[in-house]
Amino acid sequence: MTRAGRFAFARAELPVYAIGWASALHPMIKAILKTVAFLALLFVMLYVGMNNPQSIDFHFPVAGTTAKTPLRASAALIYFGVFAVGVLGGTILAAGSGGKRGAAAGKAK
Repeated sequence: MTRAGRFAFARAELPVYAIGWASALHPMIKAILKTVAFLALLFVMLYVGMNNPQSIDFHFPVAGTTAKTPLRASAALIYFGVFAVGVLGGTILAAGSGGKRGAAAGKAK
């Protein structure tokens, strides 16, 4: 059985008018799930911040400056800072330029 023959039933079951709706629904569900996950992370950050109001010493020897004199701030503020750096780093990595992949795809067409 060919590859097209094996998966032909998936295309044949949907009416023609529903194909556009189904393809538009997938990105919406993906965006909603990402938003819910991000809100869950924000809730955890809020919960940690509410339950850790005391000041702490933040040591991060790789940075260099905190090896000798650690940062002294509330645990919630330090947690927020680390979370913000992680979100920004993840956003930058996820965005990416995609230059090489886009150029190769253009030549293949």
